[in-house]
Amino acid sequence: MQNSHPQFIEQIRLLYGEASESFFLAMEAAAQTSIRINPFKNAHVFQDAENIEWCELGKHLKERPSFIADPLFHAGTYYVQEASSMFLYWVVRQILPELKKHTSAIKVLDLCAAPGGKSTLLASVLEEQDFLVANEIIKSRMPVLKENMQKWGTLNYACTSLDPKQFQALPHYFDLLVVDAPCSGEGMFRKDLESRNQWSPENVDLCAARQSRILEDVLPSLRSGGYLIYSTCTFNTKEDEDQINRLVEMGYEPVPITIPDTWQIQQCMQHTFKFPFHLTPGEGFYIACLRKPSNDNINHPIPKSKSLPYCNKSISAYLSEWFDKGASLSFIEHNGTYFALHKKHETIWEQLLGSAMVFQVGMPIGELDKNKALMPAHELAMSIFHNKNLPNIELNLTQAKQFLRKDVLQITEAALGWHIVRYNGFALGWVKVLGNRINNYLPASYRVLKAI
Repeated sequence: MQNSHPQFIEQIRLLYGEASESFFLAMEAAAQTSIRINPFKNAHVFQDAENIEWCELGKHLKERPSFIADPLFHAGTYYVQEASSMFLYWVVRQILPELKKHTSAIKVLDLCAAPGGKSTLLASVLEEQDFLVANEIIKSRMPVLKENMQKWGTLNYACTSLDPKQFQALPHYFDLLVVDAPCSGEGMFRKDLESRNQWSPENVDLCAARQSRILEDVLPSLRSGGYLIYSTCTFNTKEDEDQINRLVEMGYEPVPITIPDTWQIQQCMQHTFKFPFHLTPGEGFYIACLRKPSNDNINHPIPKSKSLPYCNKSISAYLSEWFDKGASLSFIEHNGTYFALHKKHETIWEQLLGSAMVFQVGMPIGELDKNKALMPAHELAMSIFHNKNLPNIELNLTQAKQFLRKDVLQITEAALGWHIVRYNGFALGWVKVLGNRINNYLPASYRVLKAI
């Protein structure tokens, strides 16, 4: 209980009674590391690790490896995420059948998305025709969100940085809201001693007030009968149960989520769940799922739309050669950069653009040089839809680390031009072979600075 505030200790004793001593002992134990596999890249990694019961893609690791030294981590074949947070996978899978009854293409808003754990998880559950808006309020956290979404490789998402109230420009629009609300962080106390020093009753009250404001601002964007998943990484009732009770008073209906008793997850009032240190292997977590009241008398307004600058047939035909033949894509151009999007998402992108939700539409492909040849963007290499027959160079471990550090690559007998560099078959980025040298096009912000 070192560095713990006396009122936090008293709060836990009130919550868990005799079990509170087990809670505090577990809080001092080492945090367990877990990862979640990217199902779209099918890398055979951590196959011998213990499975996480509530997420078929999750794995408990016996020890924490150096992820930054693993090229497969940079290739987006897995994501490092604590086990409790992966329970979102179980919840979403249970409500998917009801969501599909309403629409063939689910629209999801992950409101507080950085660094991307829940967004990449949602991307793993959703189907190609569905669409995810991954929003991060704090603009300084946007680069890591964008990087993690790019590495995941899908196309059915947009990254935004908007205040929750701005989504009222899309009333009754989303089928599912995921609000992993900013909180006092009590669930981080096992692995972050500094967070214990920052805890105070006043901060709990501040967080609870902020959570209420966030929910009040964003809920108008949830359609009638749509679903809200609310979560925090904290234990106190002000930020957890009190928020849910307020929503129930507004008419929201708690959704029962079934789980096996053997999981030892704490089931709380209103069909909600807690993951305390002494019962579950992950960090502290709270999650609830609620259904917005249905009101068939509401006339859902059609969002404003703005036409997209689609490319002509010849440019589209050229750009499509960089993608798998089965990909049904549209191409647009903005300020000299070309972008790709699924044809089935054209209307959604037009609505997001028309409602001032986004300023970039689709995935960057690259720019054309003076000879009208594509200078490909990093995102194209990371996409699961890029043409697998594009020129590529398979790197060994030493070479892959050199590429990630942007060191000089020693590669012989490579043809001139653009190549995707791969490690164990998975793309890391682009190089251009110029004969006497090889240019490394890994974005500077993704460069690994430490020795690996």
